[in-house]
Amino acid sequence: MTHRSQAQPPWRMALAARSLSDGRQRPKMRNIALAAIAATMAASSLAAQAQQMPAEFIGVWAAKDGSCELPPEGVDREFPFLVVTREGYDGHESSCRLTSVGPVAPSARRASRALSFSCSGEGETWAVTERWSGEAVTRRIGGWDLRQAFLTREGYTFRRCGLTASPDQR
Repeated sequence: MTHRSQAQPPWRMALAARSLSDGRQRPKMRNIALAAIAATMAASSLAAQAQQMPAEFIGVWAAKDGSCELPPEGVDREFPFLVVTREGYDGHESSCRLTSVGPVAPSARRASRALSFSCSGEGETWAVTERWSGEAVTRRIGGWDLRQAFLTREGYTFRRCGLTASPDQR
């Protein structure tokens, strides 16, 4: 009787290997699964962080030539500030939530970012991508270095106010 050696199909070899080392294979698979879960959570955490407004833009801003003074109480007029938070910004008759933050793009004068928003205002909604950049100007006056921060948003320049803002809790 002649014995022929036949190649086994891959699925049969896999079953044989699994049955031989079943106890050792399962911990490896569990570790691989745990590593995959951890990697997914880390990636989603990074994605969530990427959706936060860069810190240099957060604050209360007024038009470059506008006033940072609080308007008199009870005066009903257009909202004079741009209030920027981690989640987006509110301005005159519009509210925009940040949807993505692009990488820093170098320019001749200063680095800028492409920020994408989902906005609403005056009964409409829209999506927009804007180019934002920050700059600080320092002047030496009377032995002091005084620094003023500026935000340029789509060609409009704002200056940082000394005000703080929190949502109306009423």
